[in-house]
Amino acid sequence: MANIVIFGGLGYVGGRATNHLYKMGHNVVSVSREGKNHLSEESQGILIETVEWDNESRLLSLCARADCIVHLAGLGRAESSISPNEAIRVNCVNTYNLLKAAIKAKVPRFIFMSTAHVYGRSLIGNVSERTLPNPLDAYGITKRTAEDFVFAASKAGQIEGVIIRLSNSFGRPMTESESSWSLLVNNLCIQAVTKNDLLLNSSGAQFCNFISLEDVCNALQHFVETDYSQLGDGLFNLGGKTMSVLQMAELVSSRAANVLSKNLLINRINTSLEKKPTKFNYGLKKIQAAGFKGKLDFSSEIDKALKFFLHRL
Repeated sequence: MANIVIFGGLGYVGGRATNHLYKMGHNVVSVSREGKNHLSEESQGILIETVEWDNESRLLSLCARADCIVHLAGLGRAESSISPNEAIRVNCVNTYNLLKAAIKAKVPRFIFMSTAHVYGRSLIGNVSERTLPNPLDAYGITKRTAEDFVFAASKAGQIEGVIIRLSNSFGRPMTESESSWSLLVNNLCIQAVTKNDLLLNSSGAQFCNFISLEDVCNALQHFVETDYSQLGDGLFNLGGKTMSVLQMAELVSSRAANVLSKNLLINRINTSLEKKPTKFNYGLKKIQAAGFKGKLDFSSEIDKALKFFLHRL
């Protein structure tokens, strides 16, 4: 049993991760800007704290007695594009301040959630941890910069650094926040609940790597519990299955027929204007060699999301 402090613990990934690690028997402190517990009743034993990112003494207090910091807080891709300066402050400066506090508090391990966007757009071929990063927007650039802070501290022996480059996660949120509702799969689930068809703003032929939140949570548990000697340099791609957007829409439609008893048509826009996309492989050999393999149970995750939105829309 570990003492885990999750920054961004009431967010989209954080809400599920907080609940999962708590259920697995760990002592969990969930840290957010608001400090209000929007989690389910089964998570009411979790301590909720607020954060002041520019207050070193507050950060030190939150890090005290932690065995592991899980840093999930950050500015998303859309918000980063709108305000690059804010992305620098939130994704870079806040990460550096938290890492510095964790080192000063002698926290053994620091897990940082990065993104596949550090590799750039329109991924082709095999994308492994050896692939040269090529971030092309404020989100990818700031996440990549934050990675380097963690890399440097880990290489210097100051802390056990773990960096996770997450692909496209999806699934049932733990909170009522609408911040995750625009994500592709979640948005398709919302359409399935509220409409009689699914609309794709493209041909749907482009490929993405998708991972369920269940697998994300299981991976975080793995990185919390696994001896650091088994984690190499601490850098890992975290993904699930690569499939086209159309294939994912077809899966959502299939699950909607089962869960909602609705037969949904799939409508696509600009089907003749797009170039034929190239399929890519989001390399997971390294994380599998470190002992983690996801369940890839997309149907179950989609079913849970459909039921969540059905009772809230």
